[in-house]
Amino acid sequence: MWIFNTEQSIYQSKGHKDRLIYMATDLTELLQAYAKVLRDKYHCLSDWVFPARETDKCLSVGTIDKKFRDFWALTPFAESCDKAPTVHCLRHAFVVKRMNLWMEEGVPLKEMLPFLSRYLGHQSPDETFYYYHQVAEAFRIIRDKDETGRYVIPEVNAYE
Repeated sequence: MWIFNTEQSIYQSKGHKDRLIYMATDLTELLQAYAKVLRDKYHCLSDWVFPARETDKCLSVGTIDKKFRDFWALTPFAESCDKAPTVHCLRHAFVVKRMNLWMEEGVPLKEMLPFLSRYLGHQSPDETFYYYHQVAEAFRIIRDKDETGRYVIPEVNAYE
């Protein structure tokens, strides 16, 4: 059985790489409670966070994706959404939210992006920035924070 800390080792992740991840305290506590329920209520002593019925194996990506789609279908948003989200969308949303917060707080993206990139296991900040390249919310934030754009391209008044 596993023990959660705010620093976790992940073995054989994407690209068959081992990674060290850092979790917020509240997530660590949530996973510790989850582990206790698995152990005490379901008598599941697995090395996997998401064990399959055979507890020496983990849930497959296909199973996780299917369950995510099933749960999404139960939400009130499912009927009105053109394109259903995927598990990977959660990762995308995390990156976009983090970058938006940094921009709104005036934190330099150029300085922080390498840390976020490393946290995500990306090879370069460009790989991380790809998540952000088509986000409409970014343009509002950039426009609000832009100090020089109005001087470079002045406002055009009525025809003179």
